[in-house]
Amino acid sequence: MNELFNLIDSAWIQTRNLAGEYETVSIRELFSRASELSSLAGETPAQNFAILRILEALLVTVVYRYDLQGNYKPVKDEKTIFNRWSTIWKAGKIPTEMMAPYFQKHESEFNLLGEKRFMQSKHAKQASFYSCKKLIGDLAVSGHKDRLFKMRSWEGTPSISLAEAASWIPNLLLFDDTAVKKTIPYKAYSKVTKVDHPTGVGWGGKISPVYVAGSTLFETLMLNCVVLQDGITVWDSMQPYWEIQEQQEETESARLERRLIPAPTNLAALLTLPSRRIWLDEKEGRIEGFRTFAGDVFDSENAFCEQFTLWKPVSKSKDTPPSFRPASFTLESDRWHDLKTSFISNCKGEPAHLPGVIQWINRLQDEGLLPKGFKIQILAPFVRYGTSYSSLTDISSCSLTIYSKLLESQNAEWRENILAEIEKNAQLAEAAGRFAMSCSYAAGADPAQANNEKKRLAAQLNRLLNQPFLDWLSQVQPGDEDSLFDESLEEWEKTARAIGTELIRQEMQKYPPSSYFGRLVKNEKSKSSFQSVVHAEKRYFAEMAKIYPKPETE
Repeated sequence: MNELFNLIDSAWIQTRNLAGEYETVSIRELFSRASELSSLAGETPAQNFAILRILEALLVTVVYRYDLQGNYKPVKDEKTIFNRWSTIWKAGKIPTEMMAPYFQKHESEFNLLGEKRFMQSKHAKQASFYSCKKLIGDLAVSGHKDRLFKMRSWEGTPSISLAEAASWIPNLLLFDDTAVKKTIPYKAYSKVTKVDHPTGVGWGGKISPVYVAGSTLFETLMLNCVVLQDGITVWDSMQPYWEIQEQQEETESARLERRLIPAPTNLAALLTLPSRRIWLDEKEGRIEGFRTFAGDVFDSENAFCEQFTLWKPVSKSKDTPPSFRPASFTLESDRWHDLKTSFISNCKGEPAHLPGVIQWINRLQDEGLLPKGFKIQILAPFVRYGTSYSSLTDISSCSLTIYSKLLESQNAEWRENILAEIEKNAQLAEAAGRFAMSCSYAAGADPAQANNEKKRLAAQLNRLLNQPFLDWLSQVQPGDEDSLFDESLEEWEKTARAIGTELIRQEMQKYPPSSYFGRLVKNEKSKSSFQSVVHAEKRYFAEMAKIYPKPETE
């Protein structure tokens, strides 16, 4: 290990190889052996996503500047950059000759320690100190509180290795919470200018992350190497932050906290956005903590430079073009629903914008670059913040697997049929919620209790339907005869009816006998309605029959 711990040649990235064994590798080794590794294997899904963004920034920069033999040949036209990507994809490995000159030229920018440090700012040296406990994202709370998840014990002054610190820096820059103190210079600055922007979470906490995984790390790196924005447009010249960091450090604006900047126009800049300015505190080859203040921010509206997020329309007047912001969700059921629709254009004619990486995969599929029977996994890591976004309370992920052929333009009808089934699942869950509300009223519950029961049972049925639906979806392959798809669809709806029926039968057993006879209940408008378990059951199964009509042969 060198004293500066250079990230290009020092092992710090946790991976899993094709045999299922864990290996810690350097950046250089990861790219040269990407086809021998199955995936990143960090401690949390969020950490994997954060590291992947750094790797993608490096890869897309190299692909834009160097040919496969490592000759410096920057490209600016769509055909050339697409052909360069295609050649690498068909070869099945990332050429070491292509990566080598970039590593040699920019080696000093990847030092973890020293005066010139990777993704660290000398201006943060005077910022507030935080223990390394806060740096470790798997502990998931702010640095001023007891740990929510004590995944390790500490003796004496807490410290972590250089490799572990390196693996958590991308996560901190992307997902840090709002518990970041203002520095003295910023307090003085805001007092004079009367400007006091809120800190805000890191950029990753403002989006709804989504990316694509293949069967090897090579496939994952290449599928997420979006060399054309939304699969269409050539990016501006790539400029990862580490290349301009030294120059930026000398500008007066680099000292500013919460610096408002224009949205990046190249993917590498976006993927290396310094949402925080940080500086590691090292002692005897260990990291005891870090110093930080809030970094760069930009307006997220229509910031389509971000290729790895779900989007939601922003309400505006009918006379203006639709606008979008990154989606954000607090309920796991919302996350599942939007992940399942992430690859489907809205067939109802409502405003929609697919994630850029999905549009890129669409392009690859239409160009015939993905082989027949090729499957992709759409992954959605996410973090959940507590009150005022001042701490992390949950780190999780969800995923779905589909045949890439579903993304072809000619298979829009298949995708619309799938979207219709997703909506049916949601409708059945809503019907279950109404059943629970009626039964709760019949059992004597007040409106608040009945509403809680409605939400509980709807969420429970959503969870019960999710995995069987995802299993069914993973087997849907366009190209089959329509009759085979219809049979598959009927089989899924039969499964959904069985799951919905079993849940309601179980729920009915929990209510007292008096609730079966029913009672008159007044709503908030003082109107009376008769509620009973028997009536609720009949309404539920009537709704189920409309949502999932039984075929005549069943």
